[in-house]
Amino acid sequence: MKVRSQMLSKAVCEQFIQKHKLDQAYIDKAQKHYVSMIKSFINQKEYNSQSEPLIIGINGCQGSGKSTISDFIGAYIEDQTHYKAVVFSLDDFYLTQEIRQKNGKNIHPLLSVRGVPGTHNVALLQFVLNQLKFNQPVSIPKFNKAKDDVEPKENWTHIKDPVDFIIIEGWCLGVDAQTDLELQEPINTLEKNEDAHRLWRNYVNDAIKQDYQIIYELIQHWVVLKAPNFDTVYRWRKEQEDKLRVKLKNANDMDKSKIMNDEQVTRFIQFFERLTTHGFKTLPSIADYCFELDENREITTVQKNRQTVV
Repeated sequence: MKVRSQMLSKAVCEQFIQKHKLDQAYIDKAQKHYVSMIKSFINQKEYNSQSEPLIIGINGCQGSGKSTISDFIGAYIEDQTHYKAVVFSLDDFYLTQEIRQKNGKNIHPLLSVRGVPGTHNVALLQFVLNQLKFNQPVSIPKFNKAKDDVEPKENWTHIKDPVDFIIIEGWCLGVDAQTDLELQEPINTLEKNEDAHRLWRNYVNDAIKQDYQIIYELIQHWVVLKAPNFDTVYRWRKEQEDKLRVKLKNANDMDKSKIMNDEQVTRFIQFFERLTTHGFKTLPSIADYCFELDENREITTVQKNRQTVV
């Protein structure tokens, strides 16, 4: 298929900038670094000549920009081709607060906190992917992070028509299980003080092996945004929380929110540290494209691994 242009149309570009509260500089960088990759995925779709959609997984730690790049890929495909794309997040498949509270009481207290494998509705995610894969209508859930719970079903995204590309992003998407030896020693104070007997991290690890691997096998292409180190994650996560605070303050919704202060952010990111650092080591080698970032999210290196049609 002939792609219409190297750049987004003006109207789509303006909509994208407004939606993500960015500037033209981001669009320029995205078009410089991402367009050739997107074209390779489009060519792959053409080359395969399949009616089933191409599924692309995007991995990146909190605050790395994975939601933005996912939306950019979807926007570019729909703007520059006749293909249709659907973009969603692993985060929207978190278990309800009620179920997580029950798991926290019956299995391990740390499972009441959303984030790690074992706190997602993987069965629903698999159902959604299969419905989309076989061109069947489906509703994609939405998770409200301010309220820490799943939105009512009437607020979900309802997909009726067939799609050509499925783009799913998530901080732990693609991260594989660790060995028993790797799980033995705690890596931060949260694990040391609240998971001394390794029950929580063993449960998370088993969830990856038993449930998440099924999802990974459905994904055909991988894109990784690799942060320079885990220390950067705190600052990026704090920025996310600050933006959410401003957004909800303007909406007069602060009384309903569960926005974290700095101390809470420090504790919260410890839930993610083990798998994030594990992913730093393992994910670049399995990705079609790995974009290495500096502390300001500027791309320093692009690593291409698996061969895609260009």
